[in-house]
Amino acid sequence: MYLMVHDRGVPVPSLILLIIKGLSKMIAGDKTCGDIKGIKVTKNSFYSHLLFIDDVLIFGDGTIEEWRAYNYFFYVF
Repeated sequence: MYLMVHDRGVPVPSLILLIIKGLSKMIAGDKTCGDIKGIKVTKNSFYSHLLFIDDVLIFGDGTIEEWRAYNYFFYVF
C-alpha cells in the first residue's frame, strides 16, 4: 500500500515525510546537546525549526557554531 498525503494538490509520498522527520530528529538531538539554540519564543521556550509537510523553516541566533551544525545536517540530508 502506498500512502499519499496531499499538499496544495500535489501528492507527497510518505517516504519524504519520514525523511523530513529524520531531519527533525537530528536537529532536536543537537538542540538537547546545546549545539543549537534557536530563537526565544517565551521565557523558557526556543524554536529551532518548524515543519510544514515538505517545507522546513530553520531558526537560529546567528552564531557560527550553530550554523555549522545546520550546515552539517544539510550535508548529511
